[in-house]
Amino acid sequence: MNLKELILQSHSKIQKDRIVNFVGEDANLFNELVSYVVSDDTELSQRASWPFSYIAVDHPHWMKPHEQKLLDTLSKPVLHDAVKRNILRVWREQLPSEEQLGEVYDCCNKFVRNPHEPGAIRAFALQVMGNIVVRFPELKHELMLTVEDALLHNTPALASSARKVNRQLAKLKL
Repeated sequence: MNLKELILQSHSKIQKDRIVNFVGEDANLFNELVSYVVSDDTELSQRASWPFSYIAVDHPHWMKPHEQKLLDTLSKPVLHDAVKRNILRVWREQLPSEEQLGEVYDCCNKFVRNPHEPGAIRAFALQVMGNIVVRFPELKHELMLTVEDALLHNTPALASSARKVNRQLAKLKL
């Protein structure tokens, strides 16, 4: 069985674990998996994104060649929420390289400010922004305004993330 067949076989936690084990320590299989995440095939990208997020967190050194493709994917006008959520989950755990951070921050800002985005996507995006501001404290006041707005118009997930980011920002010295 090949990776694509395994991804399309079913969508469950058990299958996600099978895919993670199948890819294992093989960087070439990870590259193939990323190609499915950024694919225009909605079902394939949705199903590939979940195991991708687990493998990417375990192997951050495999991410660099894919950062721009993933960022471009997040900018697509039509994209399954699972793909957005899983890419943002990875970036919440490990930021992309410094040259991508400005674009990532802007992308996340759009997600956070869009009331039509699901709460989990907005929450992950806000946490990514908070992690970026730790590296670039000059953005602190801008993010504080975003956090205040998120606290006013929130889902429970977004409110929780906003409180965490607020605590993170309070520790920053300018």
